[in-house]
Amino acid sequence: MYISKKFEDLTISDDFMYQLDKGMDYMQLKQSFVIFVCTFDPFQLGRHIYTFTNRCVEDPDLLLNDGTQKIILNTKGIFDDVRPELKRLLNFIDGRQPEDAFTQDLSEAVESAKRNEKWRLDYMTLQMAYDEKYREGLEAGIQRGVEQGIEQGIEQGVAQGIENTARRMLASTKYSDAEISEITGPSCVVSYILRDKPL
Repeated sequence: MYISKKFEDLTISDDFMYQLDKGMDYMQLKQSFVIFVCTFDPFQLGRHIYTFTNRCVEDPDLLLNDGTQKIILNTKGIFDDVRPELKRLLNFIDGRQPEDAFTQDLSEAVESAKRNEKWRLDYMTLQMAYDEKYREGLEAGIQRGVEQGIEQGIEQGVAQGIENTARRMLASTKYSDAEISEITGPSCVVSYILRDKPL
């Protein structure tokens, strides 16, 4: 799942941000939040908000109490499980019209940013970098798939050639099973052909 992968990435990449200096007490860790806003329900349970804390896998009642929470906000929630202000914000993020002063201010800020040439250039540059990385990954994936396909094709071709050779040798009745196996190699295909002699 995409969200799980992002959690994994954050756990790996953000560890350095929460380290304590030597001699510092564990309780000095600052409270931190990782917030995802999704325009889809990643767990398909209808909630607007899913909150996660670190718990012991072996004993779920045991909390780590490290001050970190991971919160996933879902614009497609159907329950009455968040404050009205947050629900209006989620509705706005989901593409609906502003419903209060805050979302109206946010809408105006978005429109202003869209008209800002520097911001648009920065955004386009970032998007181009993402697109380039995507293309590189796609090309690498295609190349890897081609290489694997070639390898599999060669393996299948060799196996087919051995099978055909074994069948022709068997059909000629000039060779014993042991000779055929010695010439073509003791492969599973050849063993199967020799056990199943009728052609």
